[in-house]
Amino acid sequence: MKNKLPSKKDLERILKDLEDKPGTEMLGPEATDLERLKFDICQVIVKYMVKKDLTQRALAKELGINESLVSNLVHHKIHLFTVDRLMGYLGLIGGTLKATIKLVKAA
Repeated sequence: MKNKLPSKKDLERILKDLEDKPGTEMLGPEATDLERLKFDICQVIVKYMVKKDLTQRALAKELGINESLVSNLVHHKIHLFTVDRLMGYLGLIGGTLKATIKLVKAA
């Protein structure tokens, strides 16, 4: 049976290639509601892009923005965007926001 795992040399090459690539930023457990909202909007935009099989260039054209901004959206760099701006992008792709507001009593 042939080994289907990559060789150590291949893994080192892959890791080297990935070192220079921007990664998707994730939310920590301490993320605020605002950060979670912005992250969720980015995820909806990325899902739209994948579903429509769009390149970053094509999505940039559809949103009327440059590719570097789309890259920031795709990598969830939420600190670079306001909710208003993300909502504008969401509206351009036909998305809407439904919010749930809960009152949490202080302990």
